Amino acid sequence: MDQNLASFGQGMTDEAKAALLGQIGEIRSGANERFGKAGNTTTDGISTDTGLVAINLEKPAKNLYSVWTRMRERIARTGDGVGLEATWRAITGIFSGGLDAGIDEGATGDLVKVTEEDKSAKYKTLGRLGQATFESISAGRTFDDVVSLATLQTLQNLQVSEEISILAGCTTGVAAPGAIVAADSADGGALVAATEYDYAVSAVTLHGSDWINGTGARGHDAADSPNETDAPNADSATTGAGITALDLTWASIPGAVAYNVYAAAHTDPLKFVAQVTVPKFTLTAIPVAGNAPNGANKTANAKQFDGILVQAALAGGTSFVDLKGASLTAGTGSVNEIDTALEGLFRGPKVGPSLLVVSGHEALTIRDAVLANGSASTQRFNASIGADGAIAAGTIFMSYTNPFIPNSPVDVLAHPYLPQGTAMLITEKLPPTYPNANIETTWAMDCRREFYSIEYAIAVGSGRVKPVGAYVEEVLKGYFPVGTVVIAGIGA
Repeated sequence: MDQNLASFGQGMTDEAKAALLGQIGEIRSGANERFGKAGNTTTDGISTDTGLVAINLEKPAKNLYSVWTRMRERIARTGDGVGLEATWRAITGIFSGGLDAGIDEGATGDLVKVTEEDKSAKYKTLGRLGQATFESISAGRTFDDVVSLATLQTLQNLQVSEEISILAGCTTGVAAPGAIVAADSADGGALVAATEYDYAVSAVTLHGSDWINGTGARGHDAADSPNETDAPNADSATTGAGITALDLTWASIPGAVAYNVYAAAHTDPLKFVAQVTVPKFTLTAIPVAGNAPNGANKTANAKQFDGILVQAALAGGTSFVDLKGASLTAGTGSVNEIDTALEGLFRGPKVGPSLLVVSGHEALTIRDAVLANGSASTQRFNASIGADGAIAAGTIFMSYTNPFIPNSPVDVLAHPYLPQGTAMLITEKLPPTYPNANIETTWAMDCRREFYSIEYAIAVGSGRVKPVGAYVEEVLKGYFPVGTVVIAGIGA
């Protein structure tokens, strides 16, 4: 008998030991069935049916999931934060008194007017919790360190969550969309001609969009949904004679990346129809069922910090551009709308961005626009031909030339978590024309405490599980958000 079983049975009666061994036999029989052997067998000699076979289980487990965190890898991190918030003072202007320095003989000149702003950003804690049962820890011995694996997976989940927060977390909140313009649509639909319909639109931040979870983040809860505004723009329109669809348009909202559309037959309760990433939608049918719009604006997420998109879009000036559903157009080996945004940065804050963050769709759209209307001076193609004559085809959009600042290429990053319809031109470092800025980068993660893990004590009420948590305490400091331009409302 196994020594462990012998020890385990000390002090037991013979009848209890027999019962215990019978239970162990049943367990082993069940294990045999799992591995292709139906209990005890009698065979002619030895065959695979005898059950004397090895289990070809490769070590370790194959962790087939993406940890896509290009922005968090690119942004500078500091780890000296203390207290409840990071604070700094910024001199944002010395030219409000004008630039005409001509003076009379003997005069002292006009006094330079200095604009100073007090800045602060509260630290937020981001965290994830994982766990492993004690049975999984025991059964995983010689295969994998289950607790370490659970900790690693929890940390990686947290890092992707941090990536999304850096991109477009929102603690400030965004405004609800304004008035909606309705017009008869040339598209066919299931609406009834010459009939009145109601509609409304709310704005959604990145954390409330379908783009990052694919589960239909909006419209399925009875309560108000987080990361979404209310829809105070409810209105109605009547379809024209022979018209069975309505085109709805509205202005893009700074800080939003998507919009939820609601509709109903006139005077009926509004119901969720669809989520779109551009400020336009063709209403072709009325849903039979769906959630009503939020009763209050829930986009101010107190557990998040403001990401790059939100800080830049709310900075004012030339930092937010609304294309209102219009498509990007080709210039001479460039894109007109991007060149316009670059000119705004050149004429306003007088900087040149180093990074263009776009969705995969916009990356292809920009590439096609550049190739469709380029010139020999702006394009170069390298063809690789193999020994058998095979030609590698395809192009990739990796950088954009700033026509206003020489030798300042703009890297292009196609981001899987940025929805179609939005792009960002990001200035990461200030040029030499800011001689005493006293910052190394315009965006920086200030960490009060860098990533750490906690193995929690076992709680009786939670069962025999080992909880492990991963956490980071930090905030994204936007020293110069006016150096970033958000281009929103980009049509297909």
